[in-house]
Amino acid sequence: MNKSTYKMLTPEQQFWYANVMIDMILADGVIHPSEQKYLGIIFKSFAENPKQLDHLREKSLRSEPEKILPIEGISNELAILILEDCTDAAIADAEFHEKEQKLIHEIGHQLQLNPKDIESIILKGKQQLGHIFAFAS
Repeated sequence: MNKSTYKMLTPEQQFWYANVMIDMILADGVIHPSEQKYLGIIFKSFAENPKQLDHLREKSLRSEPEKILPIEGISNELAILILEDCTDAAIADAEFHEKEQKLIHEIGHQLQLNPKDIESIILKGKQQLGHIFAFAS
């Protein structure tokens, strides 16, 4: 979860964003150590709202993501940032699973993004992952 993106959202949108980020973490069926930092940021962000925090903690214990619900009032520019954040979470474990890409499509659809923008963000994630592997070699 990107703190800068989070701060640009209303409280309702922040909770939606946190839920979506947990869904991204759960998408491949494994919470990798590199994804744990996202959970820590999410839980810390909701420390002052015990009801929402409990929901998010319970959700993080599930084995797979939930259906993504629509959210209103997010500009196209902010929607792109959110989807880029989702891609960053997806590749945090140095893999970009098909299930993660499918979930990014679903999130992009709920954010009412153009399919070309969604594909562009996925391609950018694949390129970032490629750079990581090239750098490590």
